Parts: sequence; C-alpha cells; structure tokens
Amino acid sequence: MLGVSRQFLIKVLERAEIPHHMVGTHRRVYVRDLLAYKAKRDSKRGRILGELTRAEAEDGLYDLEPVDDRAG
Repeated sequence: MLGVSRQFLIKVLERAEIPHHMVGTHRRVYVRDLLAYKAKRDSKRGRILGELTRAEAEDGLYDLEPVDDRAG
C-alpha cells in the first residue's frame, strides 16, 4: 500500500510515525492508521511538488527548449 521496503516501514514504526502494537514478535498496524499516514505523506508530497512547479514556472524553466545532445 505504501510502496516502501520492509526495512523502511519498520523504521517508520519505530519512530512512532504510525501507531502499532506487538503480538509476539510481529508488529500489527490498523488499516485506519496506515491510511492516515499515507494521506499525510501524500499531502506533503503534493504540497512540495506544487511549490517546486510554481518556482520553476516563475523562473521560466517551462519555456526552455530541451537540448538534443545526439545532434552533432
């Protein structure tokens, strides 16, 4: 669901970014907590991407022509 590695997810759980509980040696996460984390992460990514896009547009980077390095 998150598209991350197991090791990354374990680090996120250990940093308490997603609530979880232990059942023996297994970590258990409620779907509602996982979806809340995903929504927060996706919202942050969208905001950052929007800021980058806006900054590039203000700098005129979308008006530049790509350089074809193969031409010669």
